[in-house]
Amino acid sequence: MDWSYTELSNLVGQFLPHFHFPSIRKTIWLDFSNLDFAKTHVLLMVGCFAKYLQTQRLLNNFYCVIPRKIDVHRYMSRLDFYKMIGANVEELFTRQPSSGRFVEICQTNKDNTFDVVNKIVKVLETQFNDIDETVFWGISWSLNEVLDNIIIHANSIIGGYVIVQNYSDRVDIAICDCGVGIAANIYSRWGNLSQTEALEHAIQKGVTTNIEGAGAGLYYTKKIIEHNNGAMTIYSGAAQLIIEGKNIYSKEVPFFPGTMVYLSYNKNHTINHSEIWEEGIPATIDNYMCDDFELW
Repeated sequence: MDWSYTELSNLVGQFLPHFHFPSIRKTIWLDFSNLDFAKTHVLLMVGCFAKYLQTQRLLNNFYCVIPRKIDVHRYMSRLDFYKMIGANVEELFTRQPSSGRFVEICQTNKDNTFDVVNKIVKVLETQFNDIDETVFWGISWSLNEVLDNIIIHANSIIGGYVIVQNYSDRVDIAICDCGVGIAANIYSRWGNLSQTEALEHAIQKGVTTNIEGAGAGLYYTKKIIEHNNGAMTIYSGAAQLIIEGKNIYSKEVPFFPGTMVYLSYNKNHTINHSEIWEEGIPATIDNYMCDDFELW
């Protein structure tokens, strides 16, 4: 791996030969020796690639070279990256509790979705002191929708994976799977759009491939990010959609067999709940708030 560039499209491009010519290249070296800083969403996508290739039995040999920088190595270990890819790396440090600070890489499934969302919201609740409770509920509901999409629609051979990290100025959340991708599901109900058009369509209100669905998971995720002056990236198939504040653009990129949703919430910018719920709190979220389970 070349870590000179950590753009997702560059990393995906480096993995492509293993998909197009699986019989030619049977060995992968994940060489992190020169890695100076580990971005959580980049680690998660690399981990999902490795899991996918392992699950599809496209590899005979798989090697991992740890970073020379001990802090980076410990960071990757504490986030359970090595555990995710099956690398046997000894930990020479004492683990401190993660609750409210970050969420290690964890797999999500139909049995633990609420638990995973609770951990994510706990981090946001701990790090943000001035956000209205209804916005937290909206974030929680939207994340549940995104994770449900992995379980119901993605058909991911590796399931779905989540990671959360708190920084001084932001909280980053990444969700990744190796399934059919967003475009394939959009095509099933909304016609033959290009892959970039499919991502642009997926974040619109009311768009869903579930007949009973409200179609607002990505829409309200996007809306909260916009009003938070945060950032959001969706990388799915051969398309990438990027939201920075209220600026939105999409582009064609090297093909990724699945979907990555990356969210970055800005800790220096509050979220005005009246702007989020300008038309009133949606019934789906209102009902979610009234359910009898405890979210955090």
